[in-house]
Parts: sequence; structure tokens; C-alpha cells
Amino acid sequence: MSGESAPPVEELEAIAQYIVKVSDSNSDRKISLCEFKNSITKSPEILKFLASYSFISKDDLRPNFGRLQEFDVPECDSDLECETVCKGKAVTDNSQPRTKMIDPRQLLLRAKYEKMIKVSPTDYIPHTNDAEPPESNLKLDYVYGYRCCDTRNNLRYNKNDDIVYHTAAVGVVLNAENNTQQHFFEHTSEIVSLAIHPNLIYFATGDVGHFPLISVWDSTTLECLARISGLLTLGISQLAFSPDGNYLAAAATDESHCIAIYDWDKYTTTAKNVASKAKKNNPQGLIATGQSSTSDVLFLLFNPPGEQLIIASINELNFAAFSGGVLKPVSYTHLRAHETSLHLVCRLLLEKKKKKKQ
Repeated sequence: MSGESAPPVEELEAIAQYIVKVSDSNSDRKISLCEFKNSITKSPEILKFLASYSFISKDDLRPNFGRLQEFDVPECDSDLECETVCKGKAVTDNSQPRTKMIDPRQLLLRAKYEKMIKVSPTDYIPHTNDAEPPESNLKLDYVYGYRCCDTRNNLRYNKNDDIVYHTAAVGVVLNAENNTQQHFFEHTSEIVSLAIHPNLIYFATGDVGHFPLISVWDSTTLECLARISGLLTLGISQLAFSPDGNYLAAAATDESHCIAIYDWDKYTTTAKNVASKAKKNNPQGLIATGQSSTSDVLFLLFNPPGEQLIIASINELNFAAFSGGVLKPVSYTHLRAHETSLHLVCRLLLEKKKKKKQ
């Protein structure tokens, strides 16, 4: 015998019961010597288990151990058995399905576990709907927090003096008087930009992603009015509505900091303006595209006539016209922030435009 201690009686009983189960090929509740040898030689696991306790010698592991002429017993080679497959099941040469070997120790643990299972009370009557999921659903009541670490111009008042902002993938409309919130759930990734429409009711929000989503929605009804996606990539860093509210400018966070200007009403999701799902990404709604500077875009703003787009970047201020479908720089571009205050330059240029029109 080997130096290992003898297995406990319970383990041997579990092994014996398993051997009886897999060896009784004709289901007569009896195991003949041929059936026993046939079962043993088909299972390398059993042979290895017996060899570990020195119940058999290494010579007994030779091919065709226990082979009888009247029984076509395959060699004790697990690799060859795995090669004989019929409809996804391993079979022997006599086309009898091979029962998968289960570790006897697992049988012992299963028996112990079944004894520990508590029996239901005799007077227990299961409900008819126990197998059905509950009808109740979770509803978001209040969101704590506000995204400000990497975003700008994303805290606004709407027409009803409610505070509109975003956190995570949720647009939030906060009534400061009674401290209640309404939530906009159209986005599935984190929102990083926000813009307000001139009517002070509509808002645009942009998120991050390979093809980020821009949503235009009503802050009073939380209805999604338009969905824009597919051109800009990685994320939407800035958004801006034109003075008349017809156009929406968006800046991406890619290396080129691409900018697109949309006629957002062409992407509307309302039933009266949508003839098909393809209308949501209608290319006719794209007014112009172009690249800005290599530095991050910090601010977008249309001039009062709505004919040019002001693009504020790090240490740089650019002005671009968007006629003809392409953003084109105008003559007074590349004003440097270290030479003149960026905000002051914006204001002076806007006032200059107003005086000329008057």
C-alpha cells in the first residue's frame, strides 16, 4: 500500500454507488464481471484513483487491461476516446454512449449539502406569482452632485427659473424652491456639454463615446426633440445655439477638434417631422464642418447675425464663416489671449457689429 491514508467509508460508499450506476449496462440491477471490467477499462479516472491507493499496479494500466474476447473493450486511452465523437457525444466502438465521469468526492459533498437543506413548512402555500418578476420598477428620485471638473458653461436657468445641469448620464432640472428634480435619460454615457436655446426652454446636451450623441430636449416636459450622432467622434466638448435658435454648433474632443454646425430641426424625433428612422441622421441637416486649432475648444458662440462662429481655444481666439458647407476663417483670426483679454475681445467685436448695423 502507498503512504496515503485509507479513504473514509462514506467516500468508498459514494464511489461504489457510482460504479454500480455506470457499470450496469443492461439495467438489471446486477453487475457481471464482464460489465465491471468493461466499465473500469473505459474510465482512466477510476484506474488512476485505484492506482493512487495501490489497489492496482501500474501494469494494470496497460492497454486492453481486463479485455475479454466476447467484449470489445476499447483501450484505456483518453485521447483516443476523445477522437471518437458522434453528434457531440463521446462513444465507444460498440456505439454505446459514454457516461461522463464525476468525481466521487463531489457526490459526497452533494449528499452532505442535501442533508443541510431546510424543508419548507407543511402549511406553506406558494403564491401563484412567485415565479413572475415583480411589477414594480425603481425610479430615480434625486441626483446628488454636479459635473464641473472638466466641463464649462453647463449650469443654466430655464424660462421657469429652474436650474438645468447634468451629472453622469442624466440631465437634471432642479426646482430650487421645493428642492425637487426632473430627469432626462436619453443619454447612455456621461454628458460633458450643455447649451441653452434662445427660448430658454430647449437645451442641448452632448456625451462621450466613439460616436457621441447630441440630444436637444425640452426642459419643461423632458421630451427629446432631436438626436444627432455619427459625424463627430470621441466626445462633445462644447455646444452653442445660433441667435435665432435654428442652428446648433458642436465641437468634438478628437485630435483635430472638429466642429460641425447642424440645422437641428432636421434631426427631430417628433412624429410630425419624421417619416422614417433614417430622418434622425439626415445629412441634409448638416450645414458646415471644419477643423479648429490643435488646442482644446473652451467656448463656442455665434455672432449676433448668426453668420459667423466664434471659437475660443487655449491662448487663441478664432472667427469662422460657415457658408458653402465649410468653416472658413475670417480676417481677424488668431487674436492672442496674452495680448488682450479674451472675454473683452469677444464683447468689443460683438458691440462693433451691432453699431455697424444701426
